[in-house]
Amino acid sequence: NRQHVVRRLLEALATVPVQENENAGAKEVTDTVGVSLSKGPSGGDEWMANPAWKKTAERMVPALVKASNNSSKPASSLELEWVHGYRGFDCRNNIAYVNKTGSQVAFSAAALGIVQDNSTQNASGRKQSYFGEHGDDVLSLATLTTPSGKTLIASGEIGKKPAIYLYSWQPGTGSQGGFFTSLCCLSGYHTKGVTQLVFSADGKVLFSVGADYTVAVYNTEEGHKSFGKMITSSQGPKSSKVLHAALYGAASGGANAFITCGEKHAVTWQLEKGSLKQTECKLTTYRNKIMLSVAYLAGGMAVLGSAEGDLVVVANDKVVPAILQGSAGHGKKAINAIWSSPNGDVLVTGDRGGKVITWRVEAASSKEGNTAMLTSCAEFEISGYATSISVEGGLNMASNVSAGPAVATKTTKGGP
Repeated sequence: NRQHVVRRLLEALATVPVQENENAGAKEVTDTVGVSLSKGPSGGDEWMANPAWKKTAERMVPALVKASNNSSKPASSLELEWVHGYRGFDCRNNIAYVNKTGSQVAFSAAALGIVQDNSTQNASGRKQSYFGEHGDDVLSLATLTTPSGKTLIASGEIGKKPAIYLYSWQPGTGSQGGFFTSLCCLSGYHTKGVTQLVFSADGKVLFSVGADYTVAVYNTEEGHKSFGKMITSSQGPKSSKVLHAALYGAASGGANAFITCGEKHAVTWQLEKGSLKQTECKLTTYRNKIMLSVAYLAGGMAVLGSAEGDLVVVANDKVVPAILQGSAGHGKKAINAIWSSPNGDVLVTGDRGGKVITWRVEAASSKEGNTAMLTSCAEFEISGYATSISVEGGLNMASNVSAGPAVATKTTKGGP
């Protein structure tokens, strides 16, 4: 390398020839003595102009292959048979049951939305159905069964201009698998990716959180003149990551209230007359902690799970003391996953150590006002750590994602 600092320094200071000796390094110096500093770089110095791998790649092309400028898609009869794995290493709140018996579970992998039917115990009899309209990897997923019995699914992707797809799921009958019906594509506001999605209780509104810490609300009421359009949007905490979102307030009453949490914050969002009202919760002694997960509780409250194992109850946008009975909780293990029943009277929490706890939620009173009393009903452990929880079928089944790609299914009463 003729541009090396040491070589240039030796060339500048050299006034007498350097004698050769048995030292190999000395001969290298001798060869460089007397070279003028004014000499420009030779062609060999511009090594990036003709990289070595270029000719190697050209020689790898078989001689029988003719060059073609045809960029059309080749004829193919390939069909996807099975997807192994699930994206849980960097996502949460993206798996859910889509039927009451707990035999069909919706999740995402790569750029696919997937519903897997486990109604048969024979692995060869299980079926998967795929929604493949995404152009990039799916980061978030939300499901809802509407009052009319229709199953809605929304999934958001990563990318510079990420899209949210809204589609319905129709289970199959007999040997026929189920199928998806695409309803609309929502895009144009978020950048980098869509990390969280939450339906309102009636399914008429979809709340989304972007990787750029923005939030948006879309109209998902079929037949409405504004179906598929953004109702309003807002900028979330600029300096803090938003890690989870959930319904807030009277979820069963159709109220369009949501709550988000993340780094040292929790924020409630109320949709009123086409605009979002943002209110930051007063976390008091928890204000410097990272809130990883959140879920709705009965009585218009919410519960937050912290990175240090705290279960923090929020009511009227401020922290109220929670009463825990029957269990010591999760200790100092981060609570990565939280699920609550539609009425908010049952809570399931999972931590980084693999412990999953089912709680019965009851309203209680304290000196600070109304609060929640959480009574432990059951506990079990899974391999790895929980990142998402979904419960269906009258709390008979709980789906928990371990550190690996597999989905472990357990009952809350000690069954398989």
